[in-house]
Amino acid sequence: MKLINIILAIVFIAFAVFQYNDPDPYIWMFVYGVTALLCLNAAMGKTFRLGNITVIMFSTIYMVLLIPQMVEWIVGGMPSIATEMKAESAHVELVREFFGLLITILTMLFQLRIGKNSDVKIEKLITDDSALVE
Repeated sequence: MKLINIILAIVFIAFAVFQYNDPDPYIWMFVYGVTALLCLNAAMGKTFRLGNITVIMFSTIYMVLLIPQMVEWIVGGMPSIATEMKAESAHVELVREFFGLLITILTMLFQLRIGKNSDVKIEKLITDDSALVE
């Protein structure tokens, strides 16, 4: 699992880096950066459940807000979102964001699933600064 988590962390770091030219880069750099950090944390054998759950909740709420645009994209015949790197039309950006959030949620669910036995306890985080480096 360590290798999978390191690969996931690298992928999310790359996702964050590629957001520099996005219309709203700070949101995505933050979401992907936090996801990468949580994957690195899991690679070290610790799962920060509250962090994972927070990312899942944020991403789910954002996905729900994007559902009307996803429906519009589907009804419009699902035009390609991969023909160009720069999002010239609004649906390209919104559909990519939707699937980016889906990938983030699936990754966080994976972290929760594999991390059941190696949970960082909130009480320990509050009382012991070394909880994340054990």
